[in-house]
Amino acid sequence: MGSFPSAAFALSLTLAACGGDEDVSPIAPGPCAPPARIVDGACIEPGVQDNGCAAGTLALDDGSCIAAGVPTGGCPDGFEATADGPCLPILPVERCAYGQMAIPGETTCRPVMPCGQGRWGDIPVEDGTTFVDGSYTSNDSDGSEAKPWTTIQQGFTAALPGGLVAVAAGTYVEDLLIMDKPVRVWGVCPDLVHFRGVGDSTAALMVGSGADGTQIVGLSLEGPMASAAVTGSQDVVFDRVWIRDSGTLRGLALFDQLGVATVGVRDSLVERNNDVGIYVGGGHITIERSVVRDTQPGPNAPLNGRGIVVQPSCDTSTCDVSYRSSVHISATVIEGNAEQGLTVSTADLTLVGSVIRDTATRIDGGAGGGVTLFGCDDEHTCPMPTRASATISGVLLERNHSTGLRFSAADVVVDGVVVRDTQAEVGNLNIGRGVSVHMACSPLVCDLSRASNVELRSLLVEDSFDLGVFIMGSQVTIEGSVIRRTKPRPEDNQDGRGLSVQMYCDDLCDPTTPSQVTVQGLLVDDNYDFGVVFLGSAGVVSGSVVRNTHPQADGLFGDGFAVSMTDGARGSAVLHGSYVADSARAGVANFGADLALNHTAIVCSGFDLTGAAHNDSQHAFDDQGGNFCGCPSPDSACKAISPNLEPPTL
Repeated sequence: MGSFPSAAFALSLTLAACGGDEDVSPIAPGPCAPPARIVDGACIEPGVQDNGCAAGTLALDDGSCIAAGVPTGGCPDGFEATADGPCLPILPVERCAYGQMAIPGETTCRPVMPCGQGRWGDIPVEDGTTFVDGSYTSNDSDGSEAKPWTTIQQGFTAALPGGLVAVAAGTYVEDLLIMDKPVRVWGVCPDLVHFRGVGDSTAALMVGSGADGTQIVGLSLEGPMASAAVTGSQDVVFDRVWIRDSGTLRGLALFDQLGVATVGVRDSLVERNNDVGIYVGGGHITIERSVVRDTQPGPNAPLNGRGIVVQPSCDTSTCDVSYRSSVHISATVIEGNAEQGLTVSTADLTLVGSVIRDTATRIDGGAGGGVTLFGCDDEHTCPMPTRASATISGVLLERNHSTGLRFSAADVVVDGVVVRDTQAEVGNLNIGRGVSVHMACSPLVCDLSRASNVELRSLLVEDSFDLGVFIMGSQVTIEGSVIRRTKPRPEDNQDGRGLSVQMYCDDLCDPTTPSQVTVQGLLVDDNYDFGVVFLGSAGVVSGSVVRNTHPQADGLFGDGFAVSMTDGARGSAVLHGSYVADSARAGVANFGADLALNHTAIVCSGFDLTGAAHNDSQHAFDDQGGNFCGCPSPDSACKAISPNLEPPTL
């Protein structure tokens, strides 16, 4: 470290201790004219990867190059590729009205389910069907089509195990307990069959143990507490239902009081419930082709309003992680919820081909977010290690407040995801970050076992506030992704960084918890403050483009790529085969850290390279060859200077 072979740099240090300027001319690299280099017999320009792919693109196995932000696996069903590559959903231009829905691939809003014709609509009536019609007025009900029962509970009681209960149009004001046998309760359609609980139990419709395989189809469910709940039964299905307007509790709840529940929600609308739209507190749920929206704070949880929550079985202080909850979500829209779109704690998530948007900020101004995934938190006592895991692919997150994606103590793969227009929250300095990856430290425990391990592939993050992608005390790989147009915080006009990587810091920073980041084929464009910055952390950045980095409103900063010593931790980075252009201040900056460069082009910046000591730590450059600078073309030796620039802060 610290030496500068003549083939790469001309060094100019203005610090008094370092003497005057020194210019060294590059040496022609054999058969390739400078500034090109020869790789496997081919001449490769600076800022181009060894495989011949331009910086900011990703090399595929077949030898082709794909632009950053373009999914390598194509678009999921209901999405289409845009002109610049990312996949976006096909949906109506306007949000659907109350009681209407649309899923990715649909351009118009529709009812949850067609009602069909006649008294029983499209219910697949079969031999042995038990009939229910609340409008029947005689006192001789026997469950036949001619003499139907008048309540759904009567229909369940009379039905054989696995039997069909056909429900005609009407409003049914009752509580329903399905237990000790499975049934198929099938209404004409949710627009015509309104089931309203009376409040005698926690949930208006309760599926208890011994009811494996129960199906609820074509009903509107509404309860003064929870609208529906399942405990102790497997393979329970809610199909084409409208779960709405729960009272003091949740829309649909899974809990393990009578044993683990397994539930499928299909082609359904979960709307305008209180506290949580769908809650899993010990169980497994699959949500397909559905909409979860407009969840509001409840009287017992005035700060909540979450679309979907999945966690272990918890009371107020202790979580049981002896088994893991899980959720699989596909082709689903989660929108307009008051505090969180999707929250997963110490559980497993698969999220595919879906949309999470317009999540608001908590009413006290605290954090909201599109997707929040974390291991056991400090609010509960959990045995360690307890982590969350997720695979997220082909998803759009837009106009969510606070954070689009947030991971803590989690193992995650993100592929082909778009995070855009994340809005600033009311409190906490107006944070509106695209992606945040964290270590989960508590007052007693802070070590690398609580770091997140995340892979970000073909990710597009645009139009965030404060930070586009933020990594703290974690291990992250970023491939073929784009971070662009991050804006400074509205409150103080500070930051606006593209990729910010640091050690874990809360009230104090812990130098034993650096982040480790590997980047390949990243495009960082049109950000403020710093395009890419490593603070007391380490990383390798290859085949990437960092361009159009602007200063803050106060005129400070504007560095394309920077690495810095911070709070006792010496940062380090390698910049390889990359292209840094149009930085307002330094193209590449080093503040008391270790920085190696090779085959990188630095173009049209205020300074090519800058280096300075920071916190009594001397900076060190390692020139590994093939680096060129200039404007408009990188055709000359680079110059490193030390003009007393302000270093980055956490």
